[in-house]
Order: sequence, then C-alpha cells, then structure tokens
Amino acid sequence: MKTACIAFAQGCPRSRLDAALLMKYFRVNQWGLTNNLREADMILVATCGFTAEHEDKSINFLAIAERKKKPDARIVAFGCLPGINRQRIVDEFDIKIDTVTRSAFGELDRMTNAEIPIEQVKVPNDLSLYNDYLSKSFSKLEKLVINYENPIVLARDIRDKIREKYAARNNGKAGVFYLRIATGCNGLCTYCGIKNATGALKSKPLDDVMNEFREGLAQGYTDFRLIAEDVGAYGQDNGTNIICLLRELFNNNEHFTLDFADFSPKWLVRYFPGLFNIFTRNKKRLGVLGLPVQSGSEKVLGLMKREYSAEDTRKCLSGLQKAAPDLRLDTHVLIGFPGEDEADFGDTLNYIRDIPFNQIFVYKYSDRPGAQSVGFPNKISEKVKRERIRRIEKGLTRSDLFIDYNC
Repeated sequence: MKTACIAFAQGCPRSRLDAALLMKYFRVNQWGLTNNLREADMILVATCGFTAEHEDKSINFLAIAERKKKPDARIVAFGCLPGINRQRIVDEFDIKIDTVTRSAFGELDRMTNAEIPIEQVKVPNDLSLYNDYLSKSFSKLEKLVINYENPIVLARDIRDKIREKYAARNNGKAGVFYLRIATGCNGLCTYCGIKNATGALKSKPLDDVMNEFREGLAQGYTDFRLIAEDVGAYGQDNGTNIICLLRELFNNNEHFTLDFADFSPKWLVRYFPGLFNIFTRNKKRLGVLGLPVQSGSEKVLGLMKREYSAEDTRKCLSGLQKAAPDLRLDTHVLIGFPGEDEADFGDTLNYIRDIPFNQIFVYKYSDRPGAQSVGFPNKISEKVKRERIRRIEKGLTRSDLFIDYNC
C-alpha cells in the first residue's frame, strides 16, 4: 500500500479544510497515511502566499520535506502559493516539487491514479477530527524556528488550542462545524494574489448548504462557521445572495451560534438594511464577524479597490454594535500600502481605536506577483512599516483587545 503524508504547518481555515479533504481523498482511494516525512511515497505540503513573509515560511517547510523525503518520493505543494508564485517554487527546487492549486485539485487524480476523483469526496465539516494528524509532520522545533519568530504568534497558537479544548468540553463535540459555502473570489483588490490561486467565485447551491447545516444540527453541533474567500459574496454567481442564505439558516428554532469568517465590508454596506434586521432578530445566535477593513483611509481604500468607504463601514458597524452588543468583531489591517502617508496611517489608527474590535490582525504590505499594486509608485520602506506597527501596538491599549501581528 502506498502512503501519503499531508503536512500542515501554516495557513488559513480554508487551507486546513483542504488538508482535511486530502486526508479523506487518500483514504477512500486506499492509500495509507503517515505523519513521517521519511516514510511517505507522496508528501503534500500546505503553503501560503498571502504575504512575502508567509511565502518565505512555505519555502522553508518545503525545503524540510525535500531534505527528509525518500529518494523516490513525490512532493506536492498545495494551498495558495502555487497559484500566486509558482515560479518561486520552481526556482528554489529546480522543478523537483509538483504544484496544485485549489481550483485544480483534479490534477491529483492523475498523479495518484485515483479510482474515486476528488470532486466526489465531501469536504469535512469538523476539523478537530483531523487537527492532531495534520500538526505532526513537522517537529515542534521546526515549526518554532520557522513560524514563531514573533512571540505573539506563538501566544495566538496556544490560545487557539485552548479554545478548541474548551469548546469540546462544553459542547460535547470536538470543535466547530465548518460550512464551506463557496470557493474562489471575484474581488478587484489591487494588492491580493489569492484570487489567482482560487479561481472565480463558485457558490455552493443553497439547498446543499442547508442540508449540511441540518446534518450538523442533527449530530449535536451548536457552533457553526461560514467559510469562503469572501463569505459576503455568497450567491453573486448563482442568482442568490448572503441575505437569502442567512434567512434560511436562522429560520430554525434549534439552539446554535454562527460565526462569519472573511466577510468583506463591501457586502456589509451593500446589504446593511437586511443584515441589520437579521442580526437584530438573532443577536443571541451571533458569534464572531470577521470584517477585514484593511484601512481607515479613504484614499488608500480607493487605491486598493476595496469598493467601500471607511465612513460607510464606520456607520454600519456602529449600528450593528448597538443592535447586537454581544457580537464579536475581528478585522484585518494592512500597513504600508504604496502611497500610504502619515495622514492615511493616522486615519487607520483612529478608525481601529474608535471601533471596539475584539481582535485585530495586523500585517505589512508586500508585493504579490500579478497584483496591480506591484507597479504602484511611492512604496513604503520596511523601516516605516515596522515603526507604524509599533505605534499601533502602543496606541491600542484596551485589555479586551488581541492584536495578531502576521509579519
């Protein structure tokens, strides 16, 4: 029996779901699974190309796999890096490593001579059933050296593990029930390369989402999380929208809470009257709303092509928090976008001071291959980016705020 090793050391929940899907895929195709990089016939390494820093870490993990593998073993890089900067992988490893993007997972069927194609394998809903396996391919020391140069990132990882154990103890289930409602992205953001890896938006049919949701309720889950590259964009490709989905989900008398990962402020503004009504009626069923505002500067948001204004999002968030005060808000902030001057940074700092976010993910701008912003003038130096991030840390002192520096 051939064996596969699915190695995961960094990445978003979407990438972790893909890693869990790969585990199921190899199992149903009669492959064995191993945590040992030295034993596997095929090693699949999760990669991330969100920023230059994430890309560098992915290259380091691929190098470990390449060094440890059997002479005849095959390495496949998956995740978003193959779609964002495949050439970096080719240059670093002289085409010794295969690559596959999320939108082209079907290529694995050819690589493995699969009897059951990956498109017929259902994406898992409960990551807690897979996390223990996925965390063991790289040693703790290897992950510590590569991933945790910043002690705050280490603190975040420990915090997340504690939360998972707490959820399992209190719910009788080992974690959150993930609902992957869409793949791909139709956004116009000038700085992002992720859409080059994921392809165009493809929303799951509404009936399929609801069937999965009911399955989760029937199995006793009470914590649900909507997952997509942009949750708010759901349905824009198939004649429905996020309002229709939320009405269906909340039209249920069962006890549950719902989290929203990566909900673009564009959709909050566009659908605010409907969202306000839904959130107000279901305020006790709301968990976390992840809303990546990226900047508080109108000029910078325009250069980014985020398709919303800071003022509009400020008004919407203020209204939401009055209507649903227990709603937890997370956001992403991008520092050092080309042309971001001192006034623009001040607008961003004031914005995140004024809105009572529970968690802020801060990261530095970096050029991503194929992104429009690569050619933008007035690039910001690394020194200035670091100095601005330090000012965010000093300027936000609320005890209930967690700042995560992805840089």
